[in-house]
Amino acid sequence: MKYYIPTEGWSGFDLLVYVIVYLCLTILSSYALYSIFEKPMMDFRESSFIKKRFS
Repeated sequence: MKYYIPTEGWSGFDLLVYVIVYLCLTILSSYALYSIFEKPMMDFRESSFIKKRFS
């Protein structure tokens, strides 16, 4: 975000809002990646189809 939005010369409140937005975007993107990719892959790994083939 700092590459796209230069923060030099911002006041304390503006930087606080910037950090809060940054943290919210980070948490939301992490949750999206977890629910879209990681959770389905873990469920697939634990499925009976995979366990029968590789155990």
